Amino acid sequence: MGLGKLNRRKLSDELGEFIRVSIEHHKTNLEGDYVKGNKFMKIKLQIVQGLIDTNKLSTLKPLLSHKAPPVRYSAATYFLMVDEKPALTILEKLVKENHKSISFSAKIVVDQWLSGKLTFNHLRK
Repeated sequence: MGLGKLNRRKLSDELGEFIRVSIEHHKTNLEGDYVKGNKFMKIKLQIVQGLIDTNKLSTLKPLLSHKAPPVRYSAATYFLMVDEKPALTILEKLVKENHKSISFSAKIVVDQWLSGKLTFNHLRK
């Protein structure tokens, strides 16, 4: 697929794919299809790694206001590495909203980030 290779794909294509896989990952998890969910997560991580490798992780910022909660959750989670304040604001809003597993997952991310246990070391250069 070549996902995450921004030198071959347009940034807008990568962000579109990030949106798609964020929604699909959430959907498959709600359905209990963790095999498909893990495949979508792998694609999402490849995209994020590509953004990190090309110093374009900040391009996730517009997705913090996306209409779909799974997209806001995913974008905010990885945007923590760029700018903690807006990312935490979005995650804390998601915690307060009732979006099935999104609110729960956002709470875990916030708690782990603030405690220093969430480091993204597996994604950094």
